[in-house]
Amino acid sequence: MSAEDHQYEYDGQRLARGLFRLGFRSLVPRRLEVGSWSDEIGLFVANEHGVFARNSAPSVTSWAIACGVLVNMHDPFAKDEVSAEVDMTEPFTAAGRCKVRVKVPSSPLLVAGQQYDIVFRVIKNDKPVSPVIPPHPLRIDVPGTFGTNENNDDDEEDYLSCCRLVIPSINWRDAPRLIIGESASNLGIGGKVWDGSIAMLEFLFQTEARWSDELGLPDHSGCKIVDLGSATGILGLGISLLKPQCVVVNTDLPEVIPLLEMNLNKNPATRRNCFAEAYPWGSEADIGGKLRDIDIVTMCDVVYDRDCYQPLIASLVKLKAKHVLMSHRHRNRSEVEFFQDLAKIGRIECIKLPLVSDNDPYQQILANIPLSTSLVVRDKFTSTVDDVALFRIRLQ
Repeated sequence: MSAEDHQYEYDGQRLARGLFRLGFRSLVPRRLEVGSWSDEIGLFVANEHGVFARNSAPSVTSWAIACGVLVNMHDPFAKDEVSAEVDMTEPFTAAGRCKVRVKVPSSPLLVAGQQYDIVFRVIKNDKPVSPVIPPHPLRIDVPGTFGTNENNDDDEEDYLSCCRLVIPSINWRDAPRLIIGESASNLGIGGKVWDGSIAMLEFLFQTEARWSDELGLPDHSGCKIVDLGSATGILGLGISLLKPQCVVVNTDLPEVIPLLEMNLNKNPATRRNCFAEAYPWGSEADIGGKLRDIDIVTMCDVVYDRDCYQPLIASLVKLKAKHVLMSHRHRNRSEVEFFQDLAKIGRIECIKLPLVSDNDPYQQILANIPLSTSLVVRDKFTSTVDDVALFRIRLQ
């Protein structure tokens, strides 16, 4: 065993509390033709928070990808597998990223027109790298051509890594569902659906009839709603279905925009009034006028990094929205600082308090949030997320 291997084994033990995950940086083709190379697939190694520290695994550049098609999918103890060829078009970088192409060979074990699971693994010297958890096997059609599988729905997606989101407390109107793609391995926190967005959507859908009279929210044609830190865009997409007469602008960092655009394309009904634009907090850009004359700003699960507090406050001041709707889940004690600064630029009203016990640390946080008035409407809508608070901020 070389010194490098020994050092890596030690690193693997040290990182046992946060094992690496192998994830996808790009969409994965649902159908792979036998004997043909797939499109390029981006992969990424990260911990549970979507982060990869360059010094965490010194030998990462010597890693490679192996791929296999599982034959006996219904027998968890069976080990029959057809090895697929892998072309490392971009080898692993020091940042834990790579790109590959995959080719499934002809095999008597594979039956035309059937579905199989395909699994990706990280290897070194032809052996699995133990600290890396592979992604869940992906169900693909292999071999065969598009539409040969009788189990496919007419609207089945051509690519994997999208999830159909079902929230019983939300009526999606003309769209039976939202199709949301996540990219947590590549984008970390910016590539996930966060519970705060679900709580906000439930509130907006269930109180729609009371937006104007009871809640004092604008509800006119052309009303402009800007979502800060949109991530997958689920909140903005949902609002665009709820309020087709409104203009909805999803914003996030430039690297998140491709994911937002993909989710817009996966939900065509939102395309007529929903947009995705790059907007870092604190930026002076107005995105060609799309950040002017804003009626409502929404922001969900945005108070997670102390360094972002002031840029976010600066954006709220610059955007000059008449109303700000915010969802928040407690993560650290410094959150009080954000709410204290927020109270200096507007009046904070509570829409929904989280269900917490008297000895919960969150209770102390809530006690120090400077609420101007009470707007608690817990009994008037149903939420599947109990520990998320909802606020309305009236900017001065």
